[in-house]
Amino acid sequence: MRKNMAKVIEAFKSGRAAIGDTKRTCSTDGNTIWSYAMPIAWRNPDGTIGVVAYEKAPSQTTRTQVRACMVALKP
Repeated sequence: MRKNMAKVIEAFKSGRAAIGDTKRTCSTDGNTIWSYAMPIAWRNPDGTIGVVAYEKAPSQTTRTQVRACMVALKP
């Protein structure tokens, strides 16, 4: 996993905001992980974590970020 995505995922796990890179391809407000402006992972009110299930994501970057979330945030 790329360092910028790892940074965002770790911040998300801790409930903190983070921006992965200067291009803002990935970021979190602590409750949602965003790929560009698209939410790809989120914390539900009951504390469980959801990750979007794309058959085809809009870009290779988003597909890679979704896969990283699926691996890092699986129960």
